[in-house]
Amino acid sequence: MNKRSLVTVWGLIILLGILKFGYQQNNLLSYDYFGLYLHLPATFIYQDPAISDLSWLEKINETYQNTPSFYQLQAEGQYHIIRFFNGIAILLSPFFFIGHGIAKLSAYPADGFSYPYQLAMMIAAWFYVIVGLLFTRKVLLKLFDDKTTCWTLIALYLGTNLLFWTTFDAGAPHTILFSFYAMLLWFTIRWHEQQKTRYAIIIGLLLGLIIVSRPSDIVAVLIPIFWNVYDKASLKAKIQLIKTHYKQLMLLILFTVLAGLPQMFYFYKYTGQLVYSTYTDPQSRLDFSNPRFAWALFSFRKGWLIYAPLMAFALLGFVPLWKKHKAVTLPILLHFLLNLLLIASFTSLVSYGWRAFIQSYALLALPLAAFIQLLLQRKWIVKGLALLLLLFFIWLSAIQGWQIMMGTINSSRMTKAYYLKIFGKVKISAEDKKLLRMDQYLDDAVQNRIPDTNLYISKPFYFNDFNDYTDFIDPFDSTNHVFKLSKEQAFSPGPKIAQRELTSKEYIWARISFDYLSLDTLKGDEIFLVANYLYKGKAIKYRGFGLNDGNPGDWKHFTIDYMSPELTSTKNQFQTYVWAKGDSELFIDNFSVILFEPK
Repeated sequence: MNKRSLVTVWGLIILLGILKFGYQQNNLLSYDYFGLYLHLPATFIYQDPAISDLSWLEKINETYQNTPSFYQLQAEGQYHIIRFFNGIAILLSPFFFIGHGIAKLSAYPADGFSYPYQLAMMIAAWFYVIVGLLFTRKVLLKLFDDKTTCWTLIALYLGTNLLFWTTFDAGAPHTILFSFYAMLLWFTIRWHEQQKTRYAIIIGLLLGLIIVSRPSDIVAVLIPIFWNVYDKASLKAKIQLIKTHYKQLMLLILFTVLAGLPQMFYFYKYTGQLVYSTYTDPQSRLDFSNPRFAWALFSFRKGWLIYAPLMAFALLGFVPLWKKHKAVTLPILLHFLLNLLLIASFTSLVSYGWRAFIQSYALLALPLAAFIQLLLQRKWIVKGLALLLLLFFIWLSAIQGWQIMMGTINSSRMTKAYYLKIFGKVKISAEDKKLLRMDQYLDDAVQNRIPDTNLYISKPFYFNDFNDYTDFIDPFDSTNHVFKLSKEQAFSPGPKIAQRELTSKEYIWARISFDYLSLDTLKGDEIFLVANYLYKGKAIKYRGFGLNDGNPGDWKHFTIDYMSPELTSTKNQFQTYVWAKGDSELFIDNFSVILFEPK
């Protein structure tokens, strides 16, 4: 029975395996995946799960170049807490021990990061791809026929960006979570068919592991809660079902909590808190006051439906899914909407935005199947056009996956002009790259100067000649009022203003300048120009530019260009001032800020 979809599954397993192991990443254990995986070697090889000794980790990073900075850690007293939750590490642990065993028996160092561990993680990624495929097929066959299931699996795995994340990039947790969502769907269906205790326990474990792998995926609880709910009568029936089997509900909750106990124990042992916030980076936060739905879905920067356009048909499929399978539509729709809100409200801009949707593909497979089933019932010409469109999407997902690996598609600097210019291209020119957005992370490399002012519109923003400050007078001109910085008055006046009053653009440059006079020789660590962006009082991008003065007694001019971080929230504030940190005195005058907005 259902042989066509079974053959499809095994064909996809083989194809995705060939692509995965045929193109192996140079360093799978890097960046975010480094933080997700770090729990395992830190605990089982170095016996230092809270990283009390950074020296071994610094040596590892020097050897393998895993990360440019240890943003994966958060200082807490004598410890460096791993910011990433340990759910993914738990799921990877069997493969870690396999890799460790191979390393012990080979000439490779058994340090947790050499090739046997890299290979073990690739095998782990492929294993979870297989699990996801098998359970997605099982779920689809519960609602759809064999032919629809077959085409849905092909479209989902080959015609979307899921192809990239299951092959070329084996280091994202989202494909593992895809598999757990598929299993959650299956056992939710099974429990509603037969209220067996083991199904409730499995659902609890799956939910716990999903949440402790990625806390924002707590939205997964919507699936079992609202399954089979679509109107008032079905809601009453669901409540009665839960009342009847409340003991199983208690077990489900218990096993959900049990899955999170290792993480809670980790936090409690090293911080004294059962619940500990590791999301303290003001540049990576949830800002529900400013969700950017259009940006998340349609921007050429990172828009989901720009880089995975086939998934638009999954959204259209909610209509036929509701008509034929009301009992399953509401939880999937609620999950999608709440997940979209989370993604649109998250301010981090360094990564491919589409990957945050990947785990939800296990759920969106159902409305996609409903749409495909509708197409398969149409005349041959409609089916022929649909096949041509699917072939285009398969080509697009393959070429875009390759472009990502080659760096043609940039992780955070894409623009519409650049996207159209490099569409379908394997090789790009230096001229093409000029169409990318300004690199937010290389302002120091351009020596704090606007690369090309012709690309910007300038406008005066702030000027203070201190004529209203009668307390201080220019030592060489009694008619000129200035501001005096000293140990007693360490900070100069300066603007502090909300983003919405500055610009509507995504970023700006600020050209900050002033005249200064010192009667003593200044050192670089005594006087600073400070330029800062804040979110709720916390610095997002703080820069301090030291002033050196080898020839005191003369008025000099200082100017610097400061590039703002991504302006993702109207609550952001820009602030700049001069700070006398040491004992030296400084006179300043004509403090000016000119803003440069992208045209």
